[in-house]
Amino acid sequence: MLLNKNDNRNTSEIDIKITNNFVFCHHIGILLFITYLTKICKEVPFSLQWFVTVLIGAVNIEQTKLLDFESINLIFGNFIKNLTLQRIQLSEIGTKENLKKLLQFNAQIIGIENDTKFYYDPHTKRYTGMYKILKGWCGNLGKIAKILNIDFFHTTKGYPLYLEHDDNYYDMRERFLKQVERLRETLNIPEEKNLTFIIDRGIYKMELFNNLIGTKNHIITWEKDYEKGQWRESNMTGNFTITKYRNSSKDLLTYNIKYTEQEWSKNSKIRQLIVYATNPKNVSIELSILVTNPAIPAKDCITDMLNRWIQENDNKYLITHFGIDYITSYDIFTYKEIKHILIEKNIKSGELKSLQNEKKNIEKELSKYLISENQNKKSNKKIQQKINFLSNELKRIKSEIKNVYKTQSKIDYLIKQETIKLDTCKKITMDTIKIIARNIFYLSIKQFIKMYDNFRDDHVIFRNLSQSHGCIMLDKENVRVLLYPTIRYSPKIKQIIKEFLDIINSQNNVLPDNSNRKITISLLEENSIVFAIQNQLKIPF
Repeated sequence: MLLNKNDNRNTSEIDIKITNNFVFCHHIGILLFITYLTKICKEVPFSLQWFVTVLIGAVNIEQTKLLDFESINLIFGNFIKNLTLQRIQLSEIGTKENLKKLLQFNAQIIGIENDTKFYYDPHTKRYTGMYKILKGWCGNLGKIAKILNIDFFHTTKGYPLYLEHDDNYYDMRERFLKQVERLRETLNIPEEKNLTFIIDRGIYKMELFNNLIGTKNHIITWEKDYEKGQWRESNMTGNFTITKYRNSSKDLLTYNIKYTEQEWSKNSKIRQLIVYATNPKNVSIELSILVTNPAIPAKDCITDMLNRWIQENDNKYLITHFGIDYITSYDIFTYKEIKHILIEKNIKSGELKSLQNEKKNIEKELSKYLISENQNKKSNKKIQQKINFLSNELKRIKSEIKNVYKTQSKIDYLIKQETIKLDTCKKITMDTIKIIARNIFYLSIKQFIKMYDNFRDDHVIFRNLSQSHGCIMLDKENVRVLLYPTIRYSPKIKQIIKEFLDIINSQNNVLPDNSNRKITISLLEENSIVFAIQNQLKIPF
């Protein structure tokens, strides 16, 4: 049994779970991740329960009531079952210090020591609650809505590295610069180390480009509103091919890439790569990529930019399988409470907005009457009176616009409007655990992917295996695990899984309870009906 974080007993005093015979155990497939769960026990033990439950499939606290905690505790000790107590514990572990430990642990297991390039992608989660929070563009809806921003950093291999939440008080470009500073500080990345971030065209802004030139932070992005037709074969700087896998390592797609490298006409300190890419169906597209880093080879810039889909796909994967878009907590702040930590910004005053809207409506109505007057051959007294009235109103509005205050404090305006900001302290802790759990899943499946070599459903097969129920026998020296997945495997797949389990067993993993008991995992071969009867009658295997 694992030590509870408040358990002060000596290891020798802790009872070691002994079953002697095989007993049925739900969620036993979690032991496929035992290598990383052992590391969690050593590095970030306060988070073990959350990693276990998320990897089992309970991606929020409410879903944990569907878990068998007696089975889980047979392996890991005293996990908290009560939902209220879980929420209290999540609040207790959600400190800045613990968050930093989690993010550093994540960087350690995915290995970023030599990485200098990262993907950056801002996502929005629509908020449908009752609170009056800031609105912004919601891509899923295609319109303005109340939103929570979730900004992701991924490695170029597709591993999520870091994320932050925020509302729309700061725009994405403002958030990005501050987030890069916090990323460096949290992960202890030296200030003198050059980092390059591959970002979609939403980052495009000349002011931002100028701020980055000459610094240690760089970006690669699409040129916004690029006019096609500038590609010239005669000006080609180089060409290469990109090979991508489709459904297996033998099912390959080849893309032909040609490019011209030159100074960008709008800013000579920025590199422009005009790319002419042709897909396997011989369909070509012309693109323009902007690069503020003078040292990265053009081929790498283009390849990384064209591979941005791995981050997009991963965000969908995080939503589907790890619930990254769940709110987690409904705690809030008022803007009056957080005023002291915000940078003051001026916005268009409410009076000015109101007058400008009124001016727009008057001009629209006046335009209709002027058109009507021009279309009528005879003079119409009513139309003329309306035109005179609207013209005078327009003059009045213009005069008031000249005298009104043009700007006002954004913070003061939000306080006056009683605007709310979501407290994402619990969510950032839980979401960080989720991206690490995702990485643990991907790191654990790597060898299986190579052996199975079918990219269409390898994750489905492995996920089912990792969420298997089964049997376990614990004695003083060994832990024997028999997995009983719901899938009836073909002989070929069953053999692959057996070989994969042999590799895991060869790593000599031990149960992380200080007993040093070696774990051996295998597939349960018994017929399902016999298994059910034996379990019901409590007959040892």
